[in-house]
Amino acid sequence: MLKNQLRLFILLLFSTVSISSFANKTLDNDDTTETLTHNDSLALSIIEIFALDQGIRDSAINISSRKCKTVSQVDSICFNKAITFIEKYGWPTKKMLGKYKNYEPARMGFIPIMLHHPDKMNDPKVHGILVNEVRKGHLSPELCAMFFDKYWVCYEHKSMYNSSFKAWTKHNGVLREDRKKSDELMRELGLDVLPENDFVDK
Repeated sequence: MLKNQLRLFILLLFSTVSISSFANKTLDNDDTTETLTHNDSLALSIIEIFALDQGIRDSAINISSRKCKTVSQVDSICFNKAITFIEKYGWPTKKMLGKYKNYEPARMGFIPIMLHHPDKMNDPKVHGILVNEVRKGHLSPELCAMFFDKYWVCYEHKSMYNSSFKAWTKHNGVLREDRKKSDELMRELGLDVLPENDFVDK
């Protein structure tokens, strides 16, 4: 067991190092020998969290169910790191990322991490942090709605935001009886309420 954990640690370490090194080859600025700025450090922090999240998934292919506990633990670590980052620095924006703004693991690295944790989207603190980022103009309201709707679909078995996750529900839409709640949630993110034809009956 210890041997497997050590192997996993080494894999994750190399995943983090390799993706950070590769980032330097894809910058807008060809001078990669310059001193790292604060924004560079923020971008690399995002990349490292993303690398850990994806590295554990790559290593999880064909592993036993017993080892899935490790995947779950690393998932939680990645989510907590991401939320702590967002709370302190905000959702990643082009301005924040600087020369890493076009590097996908930095620009979009937190998206899969949020989607891996629909259970956390109902946590008042997490919900508040993400809504605040929408109101600041850092996080797309449509993307945030998708994060939140995955919670509703996975745990309440219904859609509230009419996201693509509605396809996982029995009714494939927002129930008419939930219109008042749906309107409230949409307005919270600054989105237009759903039109009449987006609602369905049981």
